[in-house]
Amino acid sequence: MNKDEIMKKYLNGETSLQEEKELFENSGKESDPWVEFVSRNNQTPPEGLEDIIWNKIQSEKKQKQHFLYGLTAAAASVVLVLGFIFYPIGNDTEMTLSQKEQMLQEALSMFPAEENDKEILYSDELIEIYVATN
Repeated sequence: MNKDEIMKKYLNGETSLQEEKELFENSGKESDPWVEFVSRNNQTPPEGLEDIIWNKIQSEKKQKQHFLYGLTAAAASVVLVLGFIFYPIGNDTEMTLSQKEQMLQEALSMFPAEENDKEILYSDELIEIYVATN
């Protein structure tokens, strides 16, 4: 592959690391100014740079997590306090036995009384069959 094709691929971001290395190492003085700039300013990163960057990212991630944990704990505390304020614990809603009986009688009075002119023909756990006795 010639230098022009490799340069086109480089400008489109399609070159491999090996092609880029060949392009910059084998370029002469007559080459493109960009190639000269990259070749002149090509520096190797200092030892342990990746570890330093990774540790910094992890440190910031942990700080975010700790902040979110604290924020979640504060929100949960607010919800609990508001729950105790607006929904007090007590037996105010429990009904006495007489009140329950009164409500049952009231509910039963809403249904008409059934006449017992039916005879059970068959009874099972799931079904009952009645026969009218008129």
